[in-house]
Amino acid sequence: MVPPRPTNRTPSRPLSDVTAPESQVSLLLEEDLNLAGHPVVNNRAAIRVKQERQLHREMLKFMGRPYWVRSSAWTLPMAMLVGVILGVSSFCLLQSSTFFRLHPKPNTEHLGMGFSLLLRLTLGGFLAGICLYALPSSPRIIRHFYHDLVDLQLDPNRKLYSAREAFWLVFGGWILLAAGAPLGPEMVWTAFASLLVTIFRTHGGFSKRYHRRTVASWLQAALAASLACIMPSLLGTLVAVLELTITARPHDMTLDAALLQKRAPSQTNHSSNDNGNNETADNNPQLQAPLISSQGTIYRPSRHLSSLEHDFMELLFLSTIMAVCASTVHVKLHEVVGKQSNVWQDFQHTLLPNPQGTIAVHYLLAIPLGIVGGIIGTLTLLLAAMSRRIRSKFCRVNNNNNKPSKKAQVFLSVVAGGVVTSLCLPQLEWMDLTEGASDGSLLSLELLRHQDSIGAWTLVIIGLCQIVILVVSLGFGGWLGGVIFLLTSVGVCCALVTSKLFLALPMSLVVPCSIASVIGSIIPVPFAIAISLVQLFGLHVENGGPVLVAALVAHGVTGGLGLTRYCGRRMSGLRSGYNSEEEEEEELVEQFSLIPTDDEIVRDIRSQIFGRGSLTV
Repeated sequence: MVPPRPTNRTPSRPLSDVTAPESQVSLLLEEDLNLAGHPVVNNRAAIRVKQERQLHREMLKFMGRPYWVRSSAWTLPMAMLVGVILGVSSFCLLQSSTFFRLHPKPNTEHLGMGFSLLLRLTLGGFLAGICLYALPSSPRIIRHFYHDLVDLQLDPNRKLYSAREAFWLVFGGWILLAAGAPLGPEMVWTAFASLLVTIFRTHGGFSKRYHRRTVASWLQAALAASLACIMPSLLGTLVAVLELTITARPHDMTLDAALLQKRAPSQTNHSSNDNGNNETADNNPQLQAPLISSQGTIYRPSRHLSSLEHDFMELLFLSTIMAVCASTVHVKLHEVVGKQSNVWQDFQHTLLPNPQGTIAVHYLLAIPLGIVGGIIGTLTLLLAAMSRRIRSKFCRVNNNNNKPSKKAQVFLSVVAGGVVTSLCLPQLEWMDLTEGASDGSLLSLELLRHQDSIGAWTLVIIGLCQIVILVVSLGFGGWLGGVIFLLTSVGVCCALVTSKLFLALPMSLVVPCSIASVIGSIIPVPFAIAISLVQLFGLHVENGGPVLVAALVAHGVTGGLGLTRYCGRRMSGLRSGYNSEEEEEEELVEQFSLIPTDDEIVRDIRSQIFGRGSLTV
């Protein structure tokens, strides 16, 4: 009998000798049986994996990710340096734009209404032309709402376009401020943030030290710091930073999220086997996408958007450091030149104190104020959806390849620029132009200062002009940023009209509730709550409870009633009755794939922040 040949292989141990936990062994056995196609164990494994992922997801939602993202000794100095540069740059931009008096009053003796209108039409077209020249596929970076203000050009194949586009956006925003348009200068600061991060990443070894997702976190922190430069107090800065950190997830309220509240399995489901076991987006959180893709190739295989890829602690740390440095430098430079901003104090003096304090009736009065704000926000969203639909149809006239026409895009953007700048004329009569370039907060403050001399119909016209500016910039322009100040002006106009119709209502109740309701009807609820907290602690408004009620009621009117989704479906030719949810989702994907929206760019922004790989546009 021949003895067995020696072998170097370790003899296999019985299952009882395995030191791994029992649950791990059972999972391994279930995986082996799953590969073999066992139907019972396959079912159990899928249910168990789904439950574990759901628990893990809920825990991350509550606690955030651990503080472990590639921090080093250079993190704190670099964050402070970027914050200081942003503060100095914002101060220089605002001060330099005041030297050019490009925004004369319409009633000036030596300049008539016709010349002022021609000046604004020219400046609007010029600004649109600059952005069209700077952006090769413009207008593809259309500014949706609060977070989608800048295109994160983190693709290594497009480094030159990133710096160039950011520079031209800064220059275009400077012209916008010099023209006296009462829009928020967020576009300028976010472009600054993109430019700074691009410079540090390209020339300072930034990309070698950090991963792509960490670069996106730095850019998001620079966004918070740049927006903090326009906040008139450090409290507003910290609230803005906290809001950006909390709502920087793929669940924020955008126009497309209001129209499309479901996910498409055909765009997010890429894993299947021969046994017919498909892992859908509902089972796997890492396959979940915030919006339905309008192009099937926007997601590469195994490159799906993950809502769990965001490091909250790292982002909160970087955002706080940058925002505090930028805001402090900006305020100190204003104090040096003797132009300290007193917007908060002016609002405090303008709002009459309520001698009765907050009573139970004020909570009831906040409900109709929230309903009015919700109606205004719903109409704004619907008009923006209609304008985007018109733009998509207009760009595809006489076009056989179903691609947007470049000439049509140029024409619409130039016309939008002229319309937006010309609509600034009715409100410039009450602007104190001696204080320099106008921002969005100045218009609201001037309206409150001159509320006795402004009639109700004039306030209605100014509010409608602000809504049209927002609708045109979102639907046709594709190059304007800053919607918070526009919505604040609309809320102030609504509050003043309400106070003129109902004299018994206190201004300290109507103005904060109207502002919070208009803002809360369009942008995410956490930011509406943040606005309410700013009004509560920063403005010393005692009606904090009614303000929160008004914001939540307005958001419920916009998103809860489903009117926006219904009108969007009707405009897209979708019917109301379906045999199953799968049929509805398939038709949604088919219909919306023909609409040339800018969801690809929004999704690319979020994928760069939350995703695990780079996507190209």
